[in-house]
Amino acid sequence: MENFTILPSGNVLPKERLYERSQELVTLLLPNTILMFLLLIFGFTGNVIILYCYGYRIKKGKGQSNRDFITCLATYDLLACVLGSSFGIALNFHPLDFKHDVVCRLLWFATGTSVFGAWLILAVIAIHRYRMICRPLADQLTVSGRRKSAFMAALVGSIVAFPSLFLFGAHEFTIKGFDSKGYTCGKLVREDLKILQSFYDLVIGIVGFATFFVILILYCFVGRVIYLRVRMQRYNRKRVTTVLQERSSSTAEKDRLSAGSRAISTITLFDSKGDLTSLQSEMANNLKIKEKKNTPNRLRWKDFRFSFMFITISVMYIVSYLPRTYISIRERLDTDLWKSLTDQETVLYLFLYRMYIVNSVTNPIVYGVFDSRLRKEIRKVVCTR
Repeated sequence: MENFTILPSGNVLPKERLYERSQELVTLLLPNTILMFLLLIFGFTGNVIILYCYGYRIKKGKGQSNRDFITCLATYDLLACVLGSSFGIALNFHPLDFKHDVVCRLLWFATGTSVFGAWLILAVIAIHRYRMICRPLADQLTVSGRRKSAFMAALVGSIVAFPSLFLFGAHEFTIKGFDSKGYTCGKLVREDLKILQSFYDLVIGIVGFATFFVILILYCFVGRVIYLRVRMQRYNRKRVTTVLQERSSSTAEKDRLSAGSRAISTITLFDSKGDLTSLQSEMANNLKIKEKKNTPNRLRWKDFRFSFMFITISVMYIVSYLPRTYISIRERLDTDLWKSLTDQETVLYLFLYRMYIVNSVTNPIVYGVFDSRLRKEIRKVVCTR
């Protein structure tokens, strides 16, 4: 019996063949494992840099409320990268013999907390942007309010993820192509948990879709207000420019007389075609100065860069979770989904299922694109080392 593994189901599979099948799966999942390692390295590095720059390098000032939320998001992204990537690597190296039940349950809980917490923080940010842009005269979130919001998001995220400690764990499964059992880490397959698992999936779905619609509706209002403000400001600038031009043309004679002695000193400077170049350039400069003094401050799209940044992050977050949501729905409809997949399809589905980690890696890039102060500090850090 030393060359065989006796499985709980009573089936017997040669140890050598079980090991060979396990190595085949490890080799098959090697590209995914390499991807998980890269995501772990780049995600950890990028988010640590974000936390360091916003926590110690960038001084408090304008836009501090936005940077507080970025720090919170970077913390969740760091957890998602470390936990999600490490979890995926562990499963890839133990596709048939993951028996660490306690580790499995804790990883599901910690990963769920980071995911749900980040999701709720994005909703809080959407509410904050809506109040700042659409209700600027209303009470805004103070430093204490932002900290309480971050704490509540973490607390609610932990509460939502808490049932995973009992609904997920290491369990047996039938090895495809063999009449034998292996072990993996996932949703427990037990009759007494089916109702609870269905109810939990329903709660997750309701929370997820409700949060999605809140973010979508609020940013629609924010986008509309930003568009109307920029458009109105452009319209006002055109009107001011037109009035200044009319006023300058009607007072052209007065401008020439006020030039006085300066005109006398420059009137002899004609070019070969007889143009009064010096006087014309001087009058043009005077007109530009007057326009600059009388024209209101220009409202540009980049003045709303933090709003666009958070909108971009929210969209990327939603897109990165769509494949996981689709696969989860298919799992509910077809309990034998993973058994019916070919090896190549399994690799593809695992990549899509873990694609949310990519979002946590790319978020630091988004911060750098929209925040010029962050780019400046990163250059200082890189150049001084």
